[in-house]
Amino acid sequence: MIDQLTFHQGLEVLHHNCEEPRAYFIPYHDKATAERGNRAESLYFRSLCGTWDFHFFPSALELVDFTKESCSLTYDKVPVPMSWQYLTENGYDVPNYTNVVYPFPCDPPHVPDNNPCGLYRRFFTLSAASLEGKELFLNFEGVDSCFYVYINNEYVGYSQVAHMSSEFNISSYVREGVNELKVLVFKWCDGSYLECQDKWRTSGIIREVYLLSRDLERIEDYFIHAELDETLTVGSLKVDFTLSAAAALRWELRDASGSLVNAGVNDTLSITVSDPHLWCDEDPYLYTLFLYSGEEVICEKIGFRRVEVKNGVMLINGKAVKLKGVNRHDSHPYLGSATPMESMLGDILIMKKHNVNTVRTSHYPNDPRFAALCDKYGIYMIDEADLETHGMYETGDGAYTTNHPDWEEAYLDRMRRMVERDKNRPAIIMWSLGNESDYGENHRQMARWTRKRDTSRLVHYEGCNRGRHRDEIAKGEILLDVESRMYESPRGMLQYLEDEGNILPFFQCEYCHAMGNGPGDLADYWDVIRSNDRFAGGCIWEMLDHSVALPDEKLKPRYTYGGDFGDAPNDGNFCVDGLVYPDRTPHTGMLEAKQIYAPLLIAPENISGGLFRLKNYRYFTSLSDITVAYTIERNGTAVAKGVVRNTDVDAGAETVIKVEIPEHLTGRVFITFKAYQSSLVNWADDRHELCAYQFEIPVEDDKIELTPADEDIILKKVGSLYHITAGETVYTLDSRTGLITAITDNGKAMITEPIKPTVWRAPMDNDRNIMHHWRGRGYHRAFTKLFRFEMTELSTDRAVFETELALGGFINRPILKTVIRYTFKATGEVQISQKVRVDKDYPFLPRYGMQIVMPERSEQMAYFGMGPMEAYVDKHLAARIGLYKTTVSKNFEPYVKPQENSSHVGTEWASVWSYAGHGLLFASDATFSFNAQHYSAEMLTATRHDYELVPDKRTFVSVDYMQSGCGSNSCGPGLAEKYQLREKEFEFSFALKPVFANDTDFFAEGRKITL
Repeated sequence: MIDQLTFHQGLEVLHHNCEEPRAYFIPYHDKATAERGNRAESLYFRSLCGTWDFHFFPSALELVDFTKESCSLTYDKVPVPMSWQYLTENGYDVPNYTNVVYPFPCDPPHVPDNNPCGLYRRFFTLSAASLEGKELFLNFEGVDSCFYVYINNEYVGYSQVAHMSSEFNISSYVREGVNELKVLVFKWCDGSYLECQDKWRTSGIIREVYLLSRDLERIEDYFIHAELDETLTVGSLKVDFTLSAAAALRWELRDASGSLVNAGVNDTLSITVSDPHLWCDEDPYLYTLFLYSGEEVICEKIGFRRVEVKNGVMLINGKAVKLKGVNRHDSHPYLGSATPMESMLGDILIMKKHNVNTVRTSHYPNDPRFAALCDKYGIYMIDEADLETHGMYETGDGAYTTNHPDWEEAYLDRMRRMVERDKNRPAIIMWSLGNESDYGENHRQMARWTRKRDTSRLVHYEGCNRGRHRDEIAKGEILLDVESRMYESPRGMLQYLEDEGNILPFFQCEYCHAMGNGPGDLADYWDVIRSNDRFAGGCIWEMLDHSVALPDEKLKPRYTYGGDFGDAPNDGNFCVDGLVYPDRTPHTGMLEAKQIYAPLLIAPENISGGLFRLKNYRYFTSLSDITVAYTIERNGTAVAKGVVRNTDVDAGAETVIKVEIPEHLTGRVFITFKAYQSSLVNWADDRHELCAYQFEIPVEDDKIELTPADEDIILKKVGSLYHITAGETVYTLDSRTGLITAITDNGKAMITEPIKPTVWRAPMDNDRNIMHHWRGRGYHRAFTKLFRFEMTELSTDRAVFETELALGGFINRPILKTVIRYTFKATGEVQISQKVRVDKDYPFLPRYGMQIVMPERSEQMAYFGMGPMEAYVDKHLAARIGLYKTTVSKNFEPYVKPQENSSHVGTEWASVWSYAGHGLLFASDATFSFNAQHYSAEMLTATRHDYELVPDKRTFVSVDYMQSGCGSNSCGPGLAEKYQLREKEFEFSFALKPVFANDTDFFAEGRKITL
């Protein structure tokens, strides 16, 4: 028996004794239960999920004949569904993250002899009544990579395709009483060559397993066609049924309120629905179709909507809708590829709350219930076939399987199974042929079959782009409906329109790589996307950080990535690339996406007159369900609040709104608008914030002038050290280094290291390409060299020193030279002014600024600038200018791989102080980028995981002239020049002063401070 397990080793058999693919549905025993849609309540449904017996074979060569009564195996207990490698303590292989390279020798269709496999076992009991007049079906919704099924030690069947359903009729294999089910799962099969997706490579029963009890006379399958005519006012509902012999059928269609629309008592359903309520993301209106056959009731949710392409524009219900999307993998930090219902629902709610309206199921079909959630909550879905051969590119023949006729049926099988399973879901607007598998004849056959089977959706495939499909179009055969690309730059998108030969809508199936501290270029993309109807939108890569969570002794998760388990080949932390953390906590990148995907725009019309333009970005619904409130702040303190009237703007329309601006305001005055969901929705609570816009109101400035000094400045030189005393403050300047080495105020040391210039930042994930050039020039180990030191002025109220320094690494020429002018004032502050000249041949700088290291317990902080989340020159859409108070510990974004984080661009002043209120104030006439953390850039650079970080008791303060932007170059285009610190000459000045927080009022008001 075991010697005959060969189906997984070749292309001859993809499935054996499996039922033909069909639409996903669950029969129920009555109408009320069917309408609730909880399959666990059906008398005909029985879940087999839970704890199973499991025996792991490190190699298929160690298999024994487990069907013999004489075979004695020891079994562990494991959860089902779950990827078995995630049981790391049990030693069942190890999780392996690889993006491109196959984790086995690439010799298609052959798989290694040393092929790990797992034997699952569980028992279930059947009563005589449950078997009488019924047929019993065993369903697997996903098993990675392939499996053989046995009941009562008798072989039942075989199937492969990791992320798709397989169904077996087991009526002749079961008996009354206790039955034994065994499932042998292989880690690799010939199908693994088509499953080379960018994910953790894991194995096992990864989705739910259940029994379905069916009437002998029943509905086998059905295809719902809910279509609209050109006017969008007449709906046509037709259902193609596949029935068992002599099955009787009746049906009824009801609207969302439960009112009867139509009904019938035969096996044909073809009706007209006048003025149907259309389904869309903004208004996901669903009709309910009840199908009755024998004792079974099937309930389907139906949406009338029309998806088409006209004149190079993608239209949904006649509108050039923008797809504001994300890519989503199945991922769970403790279960692997198994994603429970609550996680799927949680992901949908996160999308809706962050204004996402589209999801691409990268790179395989999701759990069949996920599409139903998209129906219910209003998410357009791009359903992607479980097909990727990325590793073939490494062989030099990326199209080998794609063009080889022996692989045609395997390609078609994956497409057919997806389309047949999900064909009744209105949320699906595109079928995708898979991902990164080149483009060849097997894809063409997939597209041809799909277009013949379903004319109501578009066909998508990114692998055929940049004119590769023009030959087909020239021959009169359009196989793909959109020009889909990955990581095209905004300029490249515009160039697409310049070529008259490009006739398809343009869609970015992946863009704005969100890995780590990113993405930083969303605004640039959406300026282009909104500029022309030909641009259909895009899906950010990606939604989720993928990680294996290892609990520590306090049960706090430690998130891992590729290579952490000795897995090879691996692609490191490239799997940790989402908009949310593994536990689904949003990154700041998700907040950025939320703002760019906003349902409305507010822009200035006449700010001083309180006039603003309000535009509805929606395509189908008004803003009647949204409340727009505003707050006017003076120096960070609210002086007026209100609710905007007349915001009920029709879809696509705009209006001018009026806000009363208080008179006689001075200082820094900003108005912030916030749009809230004001009507009840199924995805958010009342008062959920949808987006915000902020504008400065021009008024007379209101600066704080420090009190003049009561005492003269005192200068004392001891050896190489100059001690400058101003009242109770003493600065020490070292003539050997040109750096301030100490600050003492009221007897307390305010810094622990010299204040020094720096260019290095802990590389962001999106610096992964440029950082090699930075390191090559020594940016990461730069040190100062003094060329000149002189005192240029000394009076009763000031002492001025000028130094000339070079900053460079080893071997190479200096990175830059800077002339620093220190002006120590009798009022207690020091002005640090710099003229910087960067080597003309060196790459742009990560940053330029000064690092100040403050002593232990410097924990409190406040700043007037962009916050409260991190903000960078190209990533601050979600941030707003204001007065923020927090702690140094909280001012940290814990990316799984430590990197630069939590700086605040646009800062005008900032302060860090101890619990006793004693600290330093930093201010500038020009804005700067500010940060304060318990980690230096060197610490963050050297640490692989956030859980390995040990906070320093000291505080590292950064006052930066500028940081280069975040961008998305971990996979996307290089950082745009306008966001690079590429100036070769610039000036930078700021002042610092010891302060007591309780002695000043700038913590209560964010007024401009002049030092």
